[in-house]
Amino acid sequence: MGVLLPVALARSVRDRAYAVLALLVGAGAAGGAMVLVSAAFLA
Repeated sequence: MGVLLPVALARSVRDRAYAVLALLVGAGAAGGAMVLVSAAFLA
């Protein structure tokens, strides 16, 4: 739930959208890094 705190605190819809976008990008980058690391270990 702590991850959603910035979204809850955002005052405007635009700020909220930016917060969600940043979370998605961060999650995507973390997921991609994990996949690359697992692939490197399995290779």
